[in-house]
This record gives sequence, structure tokens and C-alpha cells, in this order.
Amino acid sequence: MAYNPEFAALLPPTASQNVRDISPYSVIVRNGAPEPVLAYTVSWATTDAMGQTYKDYRTVCGANDAESQIPPNTDKLITVLNSPNEDAASYLQRFQREPLTITLESVMFEDGSTAGGDTSESMAQVKALLKSEFDLLQSVLAKDRSSIMSWLQGRVDSGPRPGSRLDLSNPFAGWYRFYQAKQAARLIRIAEVKGVSEMIASVQITLQNKRYPAALGTWRGQ
Repeated sequence: MAYNPEFAALLPPTASQNVRDISPYSVIVRNGAPEPVLAYTVSWATTDAMGQTYKDYRTVCGANDAESQIPPNTDKLITVLNSPNEDAASYLQRFQREPLTITLESVMFEDGSTAGGDTSESMAQVKALLKSEFDLLQSVLAKDRSSIMSWLQGRVDSGPRPGSRLDLSNPFAGWYRFYQAKQAARLIRIAEVKGVSEMIASVQITLQNKRYPAALGTWRGQ
């Protein structure tokens, strides 16, 4: 696999050696659509000498981080690393195998529409993350203040038990329960440290400032 010098041009001067080492196995994704790409999944597939195929998936959701989005007519350098400090050695060893296939599995645009085969069902996970958060925050504002904490604890209790296997027979529903319980626990921690009023204020700020996809209201258990 030949090294493409375009990768080096997209790396910031502060890029770690890990990122530079993995760049020959990275891809440049161009968004030619009129809307920003809000989330995307890329896969790296390799096959060993016995014919066994291994896939690494990386899903990025830019709902909370505009820098992770891909604006229209913009290029984005995508690497397999989840963070610049992640050890690249295991990937480098695995990627020596041939062939290596890098695939843009799926994307979600800012309006919530999706494209791609999504073999990992990652877009169901992204939808569940955004929908569960939005529903939870809206419900918090609608609840009587005296019952908010017990209601949030009920959301935590209705989620999967710690250490248990997540039921993904319906990926959207399974991830929805997981993320809503996780987000409810986070709000409980805020309320315990800063008080219920501060927690409610943080919910209001999130709903005012965060742009949720327009299609979010149609996501119900698919």
C-alpha cells in the first residue's frame, strides 16, 4: 500500500507519532452533499493466513463536537485511532496483512437522514444516543421538581444491569435503554453535587444550544 502524501498535509503539526504511524492506513473522506455529515462509521477489514476476516469499526458522532462533523465540500482525515494517545502498535501489526479494505460504512447527515449499508448497525446506535438524550431532557423539564430525582433513578433502574450483556435483538431499543440510563445517572450526579436547580439549568442550556436532527421525532424503535 503506497503512502499518500495528502495525509501528511492534513495532519496538524502537533500530531502524535501514533497518528503519523497509522496515517498510511487512513482515508480522506470528502462530503460532497449540501448538508454537514453529523456522524459516520468507517471499517478496516483484514484477512489472516487462515482466511479469517477481522473488522475494526470506528463511529464518530459530532452532535456535541462540531470539529468532528464534516461540513459540505470539506475533506476529513479518518484514522482507526479513537484518540491521538491510543497505542497504534496492534493496528500496525494487523494491517501488514493483505488485503486491507477500508470502507465508509454509513453516514448520518445533519437532518438525520442516513446513507450506506451500515453492516454494524452503528446508525441505530447513534440514533438511540441522540433520541434517548433528547427525550430524557424534555421529560426532566416537564416533571415536578419534587419527583425528578426518583424519576431519574427509575430511568437508571430500568436500564441494563452493570456487567450484563446488552440485548441488541432490536439495536435501537437496546441502545436507547442503555444510553438513557447512563444519561439519567449523569444528571443525578450533577444534582447531588450542585443541586437540582443547577441540574435543571444545565438541561435547559443543552436543549437551547444543541442542534438535534429534524428527523429525531420519527425515530421510534427502528
